[in-house]
Amino acid sequence: MGILFIVSVFLLLASIVFVYFVIKTAPDRLPKTEEKVICSRSEMYPMPAEFQRALSLINERYVQKNDRNANLYSKMLNCINVQFGDTISDQAEGYFIFDTQNSTVEKLDIFVDASYTNYDDLTTALLLSHELTHARQFVDEIVYGQRLSCVNKEVEAFQQQLLFETYLNAEEQRSITVRAEKYDNNNPQLKWFVTLINYSWDAMVTVNGGALSSNQTFSEEQLKQYSAILTNKIRQMVVNDPGYQKKCNL
Repeated sequence: MGILFIVSVFLLLASIVFVYFVIKTAPDRLPKTEEKVICSRSEMYPMPAEFQRALSLINERYVQKNDRNANLYSKMLNCINVQFGDTISDQAEGYFIFDTQNSTVEKLDIFVDASYTNYDDLTTALLLSHELTHARQFVDEIVYGQRLSCVNKEVEAFQQQLLFETYLNAEEQRSITVRAEKYDNNNPQLKWFVTLINYSWDAMVTVNGGALSSNQTFSEEQLKQYSAILTNKIRQMVVNDPGYQKKCNL
């Protein structure tokens, strides 16, 4: 089954599945009152133009789709500082530092491997949707006292990355899908895209007990099962990955 077909069916179901996925299964957080100061900066940090464009795209899509964290991301935007850096030692294309000696709510540093100078804005946005989740998790810890384990942080970041991919418009999704289908594709973010989409497809097929149709509907119980299966698949991917084993001391 080609990835294009998988994605096309997935996108038809996404509006139902992911609304439930985000609202019902995201980790509980303390109420985010307006009195909480998230970022006092009045403008963005200077950074390469491709990062500014990617951040703007992410913020725009979150607002358009009424993502539950859209308001928080908008508040954080001027305190996000994305720069190119050497990430080889961390075995990652990008990373956020969960360290109060290096990160603050006024300066949320994200480093991206220099190889991303060769990639397009959509690829960069896919990566940053993952790393922005980590920056938001840091804010949740510092401002709201909500803490997750290392593994749970990565699981949630991949879940949010998958969700962001469903927020892209039709032309953006088409661009990603066509490139992801290529067997010789070496784009790291599109490889993650294929993996996550396949996990989602497998979870939906398992819940449905077989093939899916274009007018497929799910009961609340099936959505719970889907969420549990997908989360478990992503968790196993994280704990079995050598890079995350090192990062999370597994």
